[in-house]
Amino acid sequence: MSIAHYPPAPVLIVDDEEQALVAADLTLRSEGITNIVTCRDSRLVAGKLAEGEWSAVLLDLSMPHATGLELLPRIVQEHPEVPVIVVTANAELDTAVQCMRDGAFDYLLKPVEDARLVSAVRHAVEMHQARCENERLAHALQADALEHPEAFSAIVTASPAMHGVFRYVEAISATPLPRWASGCSTRWRSSSSSRSGSDFP
Repeated sequence: MSIAHYPPAPVLIVDDEEQALVAADLTLRSEGITNIVTCRDSRLVAGKLAEGEWSAVLLDLSMPHATGLELLPRIVQEHPEVPVIVVTANAELDTAVQCMRDGAFDYLLKPVEDARLVSAVRHAVEMHQARCENERLAHALQADALEHPEAFSAIVTASPAMHGVFRYVEAISATPLPRWASGCSTRWRSSSSSRSGSDFP
Protein backbone atom coordinates (compact mmCIF):
# COMPACT_ATOMS: atom_id res chain seq x y z
CA MET A 1 0.00 0.00 0.00
CA SER A 2 1.53 3.30 -1.16
CA ILE A 3 1.55 6.33 1.12
CA ALA A 4 0.13 9.52 -0.36
CA HIS A 5 2.57 12.41 -0.49
CA TYR A 6 1.77 16.02 0.29
CA PRO A 7 1.52 18.18 -1.65
CA PRO A 8 0.42 16.26 -4.78
CA ALA A 9 2.95 18.20 -6.88
CA PRO A 10 6.46 18.23 -5.39
CA VAL A 11 8.39 21.07 -3.79
CA LEU A 12 11.81 21.69 -5.35
CA ILE A 13 14.65 22.78 -3.05
CA VAL A 14 17.67 24.27 -4.84
CA ASP A 15 20.89 24.84 -2.85
CA ASP A 16 24.50 23.94 -3.56
CA GLU A 17 25.12 23.15 0.13
CA GLU A 18 24.25 19.57 1.04
CA GLN A 19 23.74 20.44 4.71
CA ALA A 20 21.19 23.12 3.83
CA LEU A 21 19.28 20.70 1.60
CA VAL A 22 19.17 18.01 4.27
CA ALA A 23 18.08 20.45 6.98
CA ALA A 24 15.25 21.92 4.89
CA ASP A 25 14.14 18.46 3.74
CA LEU A 26 13.98 17.09 7.30
CA THR A 27 12.18 20.16 8.64
CA LEU A 28 9.46 20.02 5.99
CA ARG A 29 9.02 16.25 6.21
CA SER A 30 8.60 16.47 9.98
CA GLU A 31 5.62 18.76 9.38
CA GLY A 32 3.94 16.56 6.78
CA ILE A 33 5.37 18.12 3.62
CA THR A 34 6.82 14.93 2.18
CA ASN A 35 6.77 15.34 -1.60
CA ILE A 36 10.18 16.97 -1.96
CA VAL A 37 12.90 16.97 -4.61
CA THR A 38 16.36 18.41 -3.85
CA CYS A 39 18.85 19.81 -6.33
CA ARG A 40 22.46 20.89 -5.72
CA ASP A 41 23.31 21.84 -9.30
CA SER A 42 21.54 25.02 -10.42
CA ARG A 43 22.16 24.09 -14.07
CA LEU A 44 19.60 21.28 -13.69
CA VAL A 45 16.75 23.46 -12.44
CA ALA A 46 15.27 24.35 -15.84
CA GLY A 47 15.17 20.69 -16.89
CA LYS A 48 13.57 19.57 -13.64
CA LEU A 49 10.87 22.22 -13.80
CA ALA A 50 10.07 21.18 -17.37
CA GLU A 51 9.40 17.60 -16.24
CA GLY A 52 5.99 18.35 -14.77
CA GLU A 53 3.95 20.26 -12.21
CA TRP A 54 5.59 21.75 -9.09
CA SER A 55 3.96 23.22 -5.99
CA ALA A 56 6.80 25.58 -5.06
CA VAL A 57 10.53 26.24 -5.39
CA LEU A 58 12.92 27.04 -2.53
CA LEU A 59 15.79 28.89 -4.17
CA ASP A 60 19.20 29.80 -2.76
CA LEU A 61 20.87 32.87 -4.25
CA SER A 62 24.61 32.21 -3.91
CA MET A 63 25.39 29.20 -6.09
CA PRO A 64 28.03 28.37 -8.70
CA HIS A 65 27.20 28.05 -12.40
CA ALA A 66 23.84 29.88 -12.23
CA THR A 67 22.94 32.06 -9.28
CA GLY A 68 19.50 32.35 -7.76
CA LEU A 69 19.34 35.94 -8.96
CA GLU A 70 19.75 34.66 -12.52
CA LEU A 71 17.32 31.77 -12.13
CA LEU A 72 14.52 33.64 -10.36
CA PRO A 73 13.22 35.80 -13.25
CA ARG A 74 13.49 32.87 -15.67
CA ILE A 75 11.48 30.59 -13.39
CA VAL A 76 8.82 33.26 -12.85
CA GLN A 77 8.57 33.91 -16.59
CA GLU A 78 8.48 30.27 -17.70
CA HIS A 79 6.48 28.90 -14.75
CA PRO A 80 4.34 31.78 -13.42
CA GLU A 81 2.07 29.34 -11.58
CA VAL A 82 4.92 28.13 -9.33
CA PRO A 83 5.66 30.29 -6.25
CA VAL A 84 9.40 30.83 -5.69
CA ILE A 85 10.67 31.29 -2.13
CA VAL A 86 14.15 32.78 -1.93
CA VAL A 87 16.21 31.38 0.96
CA THR A 88 19.53 33.17 1.41
CA ALA A 89 22.09 34.54 3.86
CA ASN A 90 22.15 37.80 1.90
CA ALA A 91 20.58 40.41 4.17
CA GLU A 92 21.09 43.37 1.84
CA LEU A 93 17.89 45.34 1.35
CA ASP A 94 18.62 45.99 -2.32
CA THR A 95 18.86 42.27 -3.00
CA ALA A 96 15.57 41.57 -1.24
CA VAL A 97 13.84 44.35 -3.17
CA GLN A 98 15.23 43.06 -6.47
CA CYS A 99 14.00 39.54 -5.73
CA MET A 100 10.49 40.73 -4.88
CA ARG A 101 10.43 42.84 -8.06
CA ASP A 102 11.53 39.80 -10.04
CA GLY A 103 8.53 37.88 -8.71
CA ALA A 104 9.70 36.08 -5.57
CA PHE A 105 6.80 34.81 -3.48
CA ASP A 106 8.74 35.20 -0.22
CA TYR A 107 12.24 36.07 0.99
CA LEU A 108 13.72 34.14 3.92
CA LEU A 109 17.03 34.87 5.62
CA LYS A 110 19.31 32.03 6.73
CA PRO A 111 19.35 30.59 9.27
CA VAL A 112 15.58 30.22 8.87
CA GLU A 113 13.47 29.27 11.86
CA ASP A 114 11.71 25.94 11.28
CA ALA A 115 8.27 27.40 11.88
CA ARG A 116 8.92 30.24 9.44
CA LEU A 117 10.13 27.85 6.74
CA VAL A 118 7.15 25.54 7.11
CA SER A 119 4.69 28.44 7.16
CA ALA A 120 6.16 29.94 3.98
CA VAL A 121 6.08 26.63 2.12
CA ARG A 122 2.52 25.83 3.22
CA HIS A 123 1.38 29.28 2.11
CA ALA A 124 3.11 28.82 -1.26
CA VAL A 125 1.56 25.38 -1.75
CA GLU A 126 -1.90 26.70 -0.93
CA MET A 127 -1.40 29.57 -3.37
CA HIS A 128 -0.34 27.15 -6.10
CA GLN A 129 -3.32 24.89 -5.46
CA ALA A 130 -5.69 27.86 -5.54
CA ARG A 131 -4.27 29.04 -8.87
CA CYS A 132 -4.58 25.57 -10.40
CA GLU A 133 -8.12 25.10 -9.10
CA ASN A 134 -9.19 28.49 -10.45
CA GLU A 135 -7.79 27.59 -13.86
CA ARG A 136 -9.52 24.20 -13.79
CA LEU A 137 -12.77 25.79 -12.69
CA ALA A 138 -12.63 28.38 -15.46
CA HIS A 139 -11.97 25.63 -18.01
CA ALA A 140 -14.85 23.51 -16.70
CA LEU A 141 -17.29 26.42 -16.76
CA GLN A 142 -16.40 27.14 -20.37
CA ALA A 143 -17.00 23.52 -21.39
CA ASP A 144 -20.23 22.67 -23.19
CA ALA A 145 -20.76 19.25 -21.62
CA LEU A 146 -20.47 17.57 -18.23
CA GLU A 147 -17.77 14.96 -17.66
CA HIS A 148 -20.11 12.91 -15.44
CA PRO A 149 -23.72 13.69 -16.42
CA GLU A 150 -24.92 10.60 -14.56
CA ALA A 151 -24.25 12.40 -11.28
CA PHE A 152 -27.15 14.75 -12.05
CA SER A 153 -29.52 12.23 -13.65
CA ALA A 154 -32.07 12.61 -10.82
CA ILE A 155 -32.60 16.27 -11.74
CA VAL A 156 -34.48 16.77 -14.99
CA THR A 157 -34.07 20.23 -16.46
CA ALA A 158 -33.55 21.98 -19.77
CA SER A 159 -32.50 25.25 -18.17
CA PRO A 160 -29.10 26.55 -19.37
CA ALA A 161 -28.68 28.25 -15.99
CA MET A 162 -29.13 24.96 -14.14
CA HIS A 163 -26.69 23.21 -16.45
CA GLY A 164 -24.24 25.98 -15.61
CA VAL A 165 -24.74 25.17 -11.93
CA PHE A 166 -24.13 21.49 -12.69
CA ARG A 167 -20.81 22.34 -14.35
CA TYR A 168 -19.81 24.47 -11.37
CA VAL A 169 -20.64 21.73 -8.84
CA GLU A 170 -18.78 19.16 -10.93
CA ALA A 171 -15.75 21.43 -11.21
CA ILE A 172 -15.43 22.04 -7.46
CA SER A 173 -16.29 18.50 -6.35
CA ALA A 174 -12.69 17.27 -6.66
CA THR A 175 -10.96 20.13 -4.90
CA PRO A 176 -10.00 20.17 -1.20
CA LEU A 177 -10.14 23.96 -1.18
CA PRO A 178 -13.09 25.60 0.56
CA ARG A 179 -15.81 26.83 -1.77
CA TRP A 180 -19.03 28.65 -0.94
CA ALA A 181 -21.11 26.25 -2.98
CA SER A 182 -19.93 23.12 -1.16
CA GLY A 183 -22.40 23.49 1.69
CA CYS A 184 -25.12 24.57 -0.69
CA SER A 185 -24.55 21.56 -2.93
CA THR A 186 -24.64 19.24 0.10
CA ARG A 187 -28.08 20.55 1.08
CA TRP A 188 -29.13 20.33 -2.56
CA ARG A 189 -28.14 16.66 -2.82
CA SER A 190 -29.97 15.92 0.39
CA SER A 191 -33.08 17.69 -0.84
CA SER A 192 -33.01 16.22 -4.33
CA SER A 193 -32.57 12.68 -3.01
CA SER A 194 -35.91 12.94 -1.24
CA ARG A 195 -37.55 14.12 -4.46
CA SER A 196 -35.90 11.74 -6.90
CA GLY A 197 -37.37 12.11 -10.37
CA SER A 198 -38.76 15.57 -9.73
CA ASP A 199 -38.75 17.93 -12.69
CA PHE A 200 -37.11 21.31 -12.49
CA PRO A 201 -37.81 24.10 -14.99
